[in-house]
Amino acid sequence: MSDVFDRLKSGIADYPGIDIDMSKVTRAAHLRDDLGFDSLDEVALELLVEEEFGIFVPVGSSDEWRTISNVVAFVEDAIGSKGQADE
Repeated sequence: MSDVFDRLKSGIADYPGIDIDMSKVTRAAHLRDDLGFDSLDEVALELLVEEEFGIFVPVGSSDEWRTISNVVAFVEDAIGSKGQADE
């Protein structure tokens, strides 16, 4: 699932609700401090994750997203859980 970060970064670049300096998007980037996310950007990121990866983001789950790595870990866990549920 190493492509989760790449897909997420690409999605952020193209998503109409998110306008940030893409050169700052790294795994360690803090959403608010480094990327300047506000609450609307965070909602847009939730929608992006749901649309891009076909997963559901339960209410409150994104409250734990402080860095891009947190988002990647959430997606990888959700995809893994989804795959196990499908088996």
